[in-house]
Amino acid sequence: MTTMLTAYKNECGGESAVGKLILPEKLKTLPLFIMALLKSPVFHWPNRCPLDRSLAFYLALENASPAKLWRMLYPRLMLAEPANLMWGEPAVDHGLSTHPDDIIMPPDVPLNSSFIRTSSVYILDNVDLWGQIVVWIGDTTPLETRYELFGCDPVDQADDRFRDAVAVGELPDVDSDYSRRVRKIVYQLRAAH
Repeated sequence: MTTMLTAYKNECGGESAVGKLILPEKLKTLPLFIMALLKSPVFHWPNRCPLDRSLAFYLALENASPAKLWRMLYPRLMLAEPANLMWGEPAVDHGLSTHPDDIIMPPDVPLNSSFIRTSSVYILDNVDLWGQIVVWIGDTTPLETRYELFGCDPVDQADDRFRDAVAVGELPDVDSDYSRRVRKIVYQLRAAH
């Protein structure tokens, strides 16, 4: 790696300060990529992940395309704000797609704690790594938003409908626009994988 970066600096780097590391544009995310890989199940099987799952993840990493590898190591996080009325709608209605099943996805948020608000709802597309989609609700998310999404407060008043839906990996079927839009996003993400 050192030889490669030195050669790049000598051939393509131009004038630069002595001792300054010059990276190609495509390698600027390499530290993030390495940290994500080190936190993956491949390196944590003795303590946090069974050996068979760790091995399966290793084989998936080895055979993944670059795009899939990136999604496995750096999953997509979307901000599901109820006030933004465009996401969850058919993309055809807004001229963004010709495919009738495509819907507008919520805005992406970097996977960084400085971008995550505890008063918001997020959807984490982690299907490529753990085989799951997570709907994350901040602890200060307004009670109205929780009721709109789940039909109850899942922290204090989880009802049977909520428990039954979660037990099979679904969101409860609540008759609200916000809940329908979040379910559409989850179904679209599942269909894409």
